[in-house]
Amino acid sequence: MKKFLRMFILDVERALSLRFAISVSAIVLLMLLDNLWDFRDSLTHKGYTVYHFFFNAVVFSGLFSTYGIGVVCTMPYGQSVTQEFATEMHYQFAARSSRKAYLLSKYAVSVISSGLCVSLGYWIFILLLSLFYPFAGDALYESGMIQFPYVDMLLNGNYIQYIGEIVYNGFLLGSIYGGVCIALSLVFRNKIIVASLPFFVRFGWIQLYRAFKVEDAIRLDRRLMMRYALDSYRLTDLWSLIRTLVLLIVCFILFEKIAERRWITNEGSAYI
Repeated sequence: MKKFLRMFILDVERALSLRFAISVSAIVLLMLLDNLWDFRDSLTHKGYTVYHFFFNAVVFSGLFSTYGIGVVCTMPYGQSVTQEFATEMHYQFAARSSRKAYLLSKYAVSVISSGLCVSLGYWIFILLLSLFYPFAGDALYESGMIQFPYVDMLLNGNYIQYIGEIVYNGFLLGSIYGGVCIALSLVFRNKIIVASLPFFVRFGWIQLYRAFKVEDAIRLDRRLMMRYALDSYRLTDLWSLIRTLVLLIVCFILFEKIAERRWITNEGSAYI
């Protein structure tokens, strides 16, 4: 356990680097790009709120946020294992603890750093726009946004609770990207392909739901985007957490299997 904690702390220090700060800033930029035209209109029209801009970027599946956030949030540590296997540094790191501890530490830090990246990006976006726009207002009634879940928190003035939901769901979404990215990262040699994995994962995720005609109300991605919720928000949060944990466990098993095969084949015959 001590060896694992030592390895985990080392990985956390490596993940929370300048690249992490750049990734968080990039997420904010992507969300701003999804609202570019509305920012222009807000200069001449009143009624725009922070919720409106967050809705455009996340709830309503803004193009840049939907396909870009996954790529950006995995930058801090999603490619760490790929780089270490390419330089054979994984032997040295694993020797300090164990192969199991090495893989678990890499996976956990990738999941946590990606989740933090998204949740912090969401929070900073909200904080930044709050300096220039009201958080919510009568425009919620006029625009029809009142029909969406969690809006009642804003109408009741529970802004802190709403921001908590944003941070929570953002962390779960980012953690999924981190888990899937590092699980598949050892399958490919090319760094560009590894970096773009979250984009293709997100695209494939959406297409699978469509192919099997899964209703939006029960889609995990829609829940984490805060577009749908159960009658109870606490139950929704718990159900989203359980489904996310199951998915992350499956991804870790896959990651471990791929890594073991990579270790056995030594020099990379399992790479594509």
